[in-house]
Amino acid sequence: MPDPRPIGDRLDALGVKAQLGPEDLIDGAVVLLRVVTASGDRVVVAVQSEGLDYVSELGMLAAATARRTARLGSAGP
Repeated sequence: MPDPRPIGDRLDALGVKAQLGPEDLIDGAVVLLRVVTASGDRVVVAVQSEGLDYVSELGMLAAATARRTARLGSAGP
């Protein structure tokens, strides 16, 4: 497997955007990627910003899931 490298340009090419105010600071990120491997397999990969601990990562994923579920108008399973 290749060494990790920045993926900002690839996210930009996919049209990933966020609504941020001019004074807002991003202090952590979790990115979920759907990747088609060289062999044609589709896999989901989660990556996080440097310094983000496991508990914060899980909390961010849970918060995003809850917000998305609420926005879709579903109580979930």
